[in-house]
Amino acid sequence: MAVITTDFNEIQVRNIDPHSPVTSENHNKLLKTFGNFKMYVDGFDIKFTKDLTTHQLLATIESGTAYVQYMVIEMISAATLEVTEIPCSQAEYFVVLEYTYRAIKPVPIAYLKVIRSENYNPLNQLKLYRLNLPEWFSMPSDNDLANWWAIGNLEDLRRSVENTPTWANTTYLRLDGQNQASANLKMDAIPVADNDITNKAYVDNYIKNHHDLHTKFFVCKNGDSLSPLYQTVIEDVNIAKSNPMLAVREAYIDDNNNFVDNGGVYITAAGTTVNVDVNNKDTLKFKINGTTVSEVNSRGITGAIWNADMAEYFLADDAITELPEEGTCICIHHGKAVISDEEGDPSVIGCVSYHPAYILGGSTDFDKEFKENHKLPVAVIGQIKNVPYYSDYNLETGGLLVSGKHGKFKVISNYDPLNINGCIIGKAMNSVYPCYGDKFNRVDVVIK
Repeated sequence: MAVITTDFNEIQVRNIDPHSPVTSENHNKLLKTFGNFKMYVDGFDIKFTKDLTTHQLLATIESGTAYVQYMVIEMISAATLEVTEIPCSQAEYFVVLEYTYRAIKPVPIAYLKVIRSENYNPLNQLKLYRLNLPEWFSMPSDNDLANWWAIGNLEDLRRSVENTPTWANTTYLRLDGQNQASANLKMDAIPVADNDITNKAYVDNYIKNHHDLHTKFFVCKNGDSLSPLYQTVIEDVNIAKSNPMLAVREAYIDDNNNFVDNGGVYITAAGTTVNVDVNNKDTLKFKINGTTVSEVNSRGITGAIWNADMAEYFLADDAITELPEEGTCICIHHGKAVISDEEGDPSVIGCVSYHPAYILGGSTDFDKEFKENHKLPVAVIGQIKNVPYYSDYNLETGGLLVSGKHGKFKVISNYDPLNINGCIIGKAMNSVYPCYGDKFNRVDVVIK
């Protein structure tokens, strides 16, 4: 006797990050996962059984993989669903895969369901099959059921055009002979336009076999004059037809495979070390989308533009099962980082920081460091914003901080008994006010 599936979390894997770029990264992963760019659903074959004890018509959905809300859902084993109880009235049903991404814990789960067609929600449900049921007063025989499905009352929607996602309409050729919605690709022996494609002969003749020129490259603004050597390269490969071109820059790869840019950059790779020579320029800047995030100048001084603390990784106590919130006060007990729960603990070392200017002993992938190495990033010096605290005093900027209960800092006065060496971990950067009981406020601090 078939058992209806209730725990879908045990039989599924969700294996694409919904925050990855929808039009590029997900496509690559989908191709790898499905093995065929025309596939939107793979698997999920259906068969029907009957439970004569409970008078239920059941559907067993085999394992399969599908794409819902930018997430690849894989059901790794079969699931059994109730279609209807007999007797039943005439109705249309859909077998759907339902998933809604939400940034919550516990994480959302995908479900296979049989729903009435009027309850279908295209925002979070992917149709797999359409079932048209007649009015049955008693359980049909196996032969009657098979004949009923055979005359168009069971429709496979896994490959339907309606189910083809938007990105498949505009990015790939959906079906044999159909064109993509955007400008069609066209063959050209020498590609010029954005949608031109070419053949192996072009690669061999104009790129691969240019042994005397392929170690030199350029990017030239349209209309600018070039040296005869580079002008020859342009004519040979017909790059002059590309319009417009970019700003002037000449560079080359030397005999030792070093990159030399006439604008003042020289990069060498010696063994496992990469050396960057900025040719007497004062500062080397690192930018993201045009915004400087850090820099190194010629005197070896570095600067992180956004943040102002230095964090160090510490092995976390086993009692810490998930990453604490930023600003949580941390102490060291028996060689491991613990969340503070004692006022004025002399073993206090700092607070959790997920936006450090500098970090020691690990990477900036805080989730991975915690899951694989059970380590926490703790700010041991510098400025930390928005740190939780409580206080019995109304103090101005410069209030002293010690460890407190529940991972919070406690602000004390200069005359507090806890104002002793070893207990003070930092100072408040703005005025603080008393908060009593379980209440707490937030303050910017300097860890020292």
